[in-house]
Order: sequence, then C-alpha cells, then structure tokens
Amino acid sequence: MIPPMAAGIEVPSLTDGVADRAAEGGSGVMHAVIGIWTVDPAWHDEQHRLLREEIIPLVRRQPGFLTGYWMHDPESGRSHTTAVFHDLESAGRFKALVESGTRQAARVGVVSAVLTTVDVVAHAEHPDSPPR
Repeated sequence: MIPPMAAGIEVPSLTDGVADRAAEGGSGVMHAVIGIWTVDPAWHDEQHRLLREEIIPLVRRQPGFLTGYWMHDPESGRSHTTAVFHDLESAGRFKALVESGTRQAARVGVVSAVLTTVDVVAHAEHPDSPPR
C-alpha cells in the first residue's frame, strides 16, 4: 500500500480540532463508548424496533453526545456500537446507563461481550461531506 502522503493525499494531524474543542470548554479529547454484543437472531424484529423507537432517541438526549453508530456483522452474529461524546464525564455517565440496562437487553437476546470507554485520537470525513 502506498502511504497517503506519497500518493499526494493530505493527512490531517491527530490533533486537528483539539484546540477548538478545548476552547469550547472541553479537554480537547473526545471519548467514545464502544460495545460489542452477541445477538440472538430470533429477536431481530423486536431488537430493531427497540433500536429505532427507544435506544437511538435516548442516546441522542444524552449530555455531551456527538454521534453514534450501530453496526452488525452477519458473519459473526455480533453487533458493534460506537457512541462519541464531547468529554470523558459524559461518556462515563452513558456507559453506566448502558450497564444498568444489560439485564433488560438480555430479555430480547442482546448480551454485552465488551463495553469500554476510549479516547478518540483521530477522526476523518470525506472532504465533500456536508458539515454536521
């Protein structure tokens, strides 16, 4: 593979935007809550209904929430989630909220395999992406 710089592709610094977030009162580092879930396909319809009608609206209302992704790997049968927050405190509160709901999730065939909070060290978007 050709390194991006050798191919003439501009690669932003890992710290691009950090000063902007720090000026807004944050630490400058975003944080994400990453989840990996085993999913019972027998509950597929109910899982997707809950995701659309309850989970996504709940996540959107969380303080410090920036963006989220819900993904599924049909080969492994696992789902993956990423919720990005403006600061560590918000991410920590959200992680605790998710942990408190694991028993309820298990009732519809969703079991947590991994749930962790991480620092977001870089972010990229296509240059033609509309601003968020």
